[in-house]
Amino acid sequence: MKEKVFLHCDVNNFYASVAAVLDPSLQNKPIAVSGSKELRRGIVLAKSRLASEQGVRTGETIGEALAKCSDLILVAPNFVEYKRFSNMIYQIYLSYTNLVETFGQDECWLDITNKVNDIEEGAKLADEIRKEVKEKTGGLTISVGVSFTKVFAKLGSDLKKPYGLTVISRNNYKEILYGLPVQSMIFIGQATRKVLNQLNIFTIGDLAEAHDFIIINELGKNGEKLLASARGKDNEEILLSSQSHSHQSVGNGTTLPKDIKKLEEVERVIYALSEIVAFRLKKYNMLCNGVSLSVKDNEFNLKSKQGILGFYTCSSSIIANKAIELFLSFYSFGSMSPIRAITVTTYDLIDNNESVQLSFFESRIVKTESLERAIDDLRTKYGYEILKRGCDITQEVITGDVIDEDIFR
Repeated sequence: MKEKVFLHCDVNNFYASVAAVLDPSLQNKPIAVSGSKELRRGIVLAKSRLASEQGVRTGETIGEALAKCSDLILVAPNFVEYKRFSNMIYQIYLSYTNLVETFGQDECWLDITNKVNDIEEGAKLADEIRKEVKEKTGGLTISVGVSFTKVFAKLGSDLKKPYGLTVISRNNYKEILYGLPVQSMIFIGQATRKVLNQLNIFTIGDLAEAHDFIIINELGKNGEKLLASARGKDNEEILLSSQSHSHQSVGNGTTLPKDIKKLEEVERVIYALSEIVAFRLKKYNMLCNGVSLSVKDNEFNLKSKQGILGFYTCSSSIIANKAIELFLSFYSFGSMSPIRAITVTTYDLIDNNESVQLSFFESRIVKTESLERAIDDLRTKYGYEILKRGCDITQEVITGDVIDEDIFR
């Protein structure tokens, strides 16, 4: 059986690089894409390579970043342009293979097994893709890992930045990967790393050589998957967009310009976020059956609750009403702190093309969804301001520093 050849393509410093392409005067300068200090969103969302070399880190405050890099240039996020460049690069990948799996806006796996004879030819094709992306985007660069598993390909793309190309084959994978920290491997977060470290497993090599019983006893099915990945024996295939949506979620959240203390203010935010979530569901041709609401107060305490609708929909009104119902079930302003951030998420998704039996009540839902689709079309063409709800929310919340969960999880 022919061995698989996967590519993992990662755009280098995506947000900051897009800013430099849009404004060439920013080329070769330390850049931080950041939220508004005035609106309390003063954190670093992304940084350029030069900023990173001076110690600037994603997630720290603007003040902390400037203390490390006094000549740091702050630029506002531009999600419209990020989406445009992401789509442009995705189309380039599709011109090489239809087996493309997205992993966020700036990363993709490609299965090029049927395009090449071996991994060496895969490396040559990867180099061709790198050059085409740089040329057609006006300067964005990608780092590419080439390997026989998806996990190893992703590790490869992380090893050489920017504009790197790393080939990890059957002959060299132990030499290249086994000395890396175990948390370098995808799907090993802090909690899993702590468990593995307690078992004296600190590198990918340690994990690969560990006894199966010990790992599986501690981590269950996930332990089995991690062992196979570390040993280069996982056989995970590319998930196409239509496949990757199943049993996953789409959400959106925002940090508020000021703490809110009234129910009507919460409702406005929830309706605004629900409209964004519903718009994405329609874009993906998906329906949801579950809604989750997360609320963070001004002391950074996080509370969340989820609930099932009992039917599938992409209606923003229904999503919002369910989220408000969830909010009322666990939050009381009389005894709890003011609210700083809110996130609305939908889950238990199905493709809108799937056959769903409708009751009389649900048939009215379809009419609501049709009306909202017409509104979405108008907003897409003329902008969000063309039609607004009676319980309108400030434009800052709509276009501000959104916790962009435009990725299926």
